[in-house]
Order: sequence, then structure tokens, then C-alpha cells
Amino acid sequence: HLLQSSLSGGPGPGPAPPPPPFPGASQAQLWEGLGQARLPWPNEPPSGGPPLAPPSSGLGPIAPPLTGKVSPTNFAGSVSSKLQLVWCEAVAEEQTKVHQFLLDAGIPLVGEPLHFDAPTKFSRWLFEQPRGAVQPLAVLVSGWRETKPCAMALKAARSGEVSQLRPDARRPELRPITGGPDTKVNLAIASMVITLRNPEQKDRITTWVEQEGVPMTEMDVRVTCDSQSPGSLGEILVEAFNQILAQMQPPPGVASMLGEDPYSKKLISL
Repeated sequence: HLLQSSLSGGPGPGPAPPPPPFPGASQAQLWEGLGQARLPWPNEPPSGGPPLAPPSSGLGPIAPPLTGKVSPTNFAGSVSSKLQLVWCEAVAEEQTKVHQFLLDAGIPLVGEPLHFDAPTKFSRWLFEQPRGAVQPLAVLVSGWRETKPCAMALKAARSGEVSQLRPDARRPELRPITGGPDTKVNLAIASMVITLRNPEQKDRITTWVEQEGVPMTEMDVRVTCDSQSPGSLGEILVEAFNQILAQMQPPPGVASMLGEDPYSKKLISL
């Protein structure tokens, strides 16, 4: 239009191209935010190339459709089968009953519970797991005798300081922390439940949990003394696993807007 006007002496420039459909956002920011290759607006010349011919439809290029959507309502279900029950106790007599209680309650666990008959074996497993920007998917049940060594292992895995642990030549090195420098160091374990054989210990152990256990592990720690009844321990575990599922829900509308699940890439299977 400018060239025609200067040659013919006609009026000034013709009408400007239509503005972007999202005022206030640059075109490049919009497409980069959507994770798609940037496409030009109608009649806009590409960078370093010749002007575009006016599209015959008058609508301009059309962005490719977004695919692979995972809505917030089914996001948790897509990864809930990775939930894991971990048990550290010399003899876990009620483990099978508790596991069945959780399945009957609708908690979709992956396989059988992981049972470690000694804290050293639990520590070896824990040190092999991812840490950092990961989604905790497991709940730990421990006997009282195993609780303190397990809590110290959790602290070491989170902080990276292993000098307080007992020497173990078979314990692997901690895996590098994933995420940025300001990332909260999450572990494979989301919370911990202490099961007692002697009800008389409950008050003393509850005090230890409040004063030392929670600060040491930086997670929710609960105590149950009704170890012979799978219902008591099972109900605590059901609540603990439901809390994991609640934390796995993305913000409303995020997944459906972006066309992909921005969280699932950070989830690491146990």
C-alpha cells in the first residue's frame, strides 16, 4: 500500500493488519507460552523472508490443534497406580491384611508392599530413589525399633549429610538432586506411620514424634498402637495415600489449556 500510494499520489497507507487476538501479549510470548511453534498473524511477513500473500480465506494461518490433553479430573488417575506401601519391621505380621484393606478401600497400589526387615536395607533402597523435584508416592510403615534409624536415613537423603548414619559399605551414594537450586528436596516417601506393639509406649513415642520425629524427617509422622487390627492402621494409611493424590492434582484448567500434562514429566516411578 505504501508503494502504491507514493507512485500514484493517492491516499496514505491502507488499513493495518488485524491485531493479535490477545491484547497485551506479544505474538512470540503467546506461542512460546503454549509450547507450540510460532505462526505469523495474517499478512505478517516472516522474519527475514518476503511478505506473505493475502490468504484467500481471509483468516490467515491456523495453529495446529493441541493434542494429548489430560484434564484435571483424570490426572491423578493416570499415575495413581504408582502408589507404593513400604514397610520396615523385623516381622510384619499384619502386612498382608493391611495391604488387602487398602485395596478394598480403593487405593490402587503397585504390586505387593516393599518389606525391609532392617533399617539398613531400607536406607539402601531409599538412597537409590530420585530426590528433589519429584512427587512422593510412597508411605512408610515402621516398627518402633526401626523408626529412629529410618528417620535418620530420611533426614540424610533430604539434606545430603550422611555422617550421622552407621557405616554401610553396601549403601549406594545419594542420587543428584533434580530441579533448580531453589527446589525443595522431596523424597520417594511422603509420610511415615509408626506401629506399636506395646500400647504403653504411645505417650512417650508421641512426644518423640512431636519434638524430634517431625523436625528430623520434615514430613507427617503418625503413631498407631492397634497393630493387631488392620482397620486402625489401614484407615491412617488410606488418609495418607489420599493426601498424596490430592497433592498430585494440577491447578484447575492448566492441563486442558496447555494440551498436555505439565506435571507428569516430573513424576518418577518408584
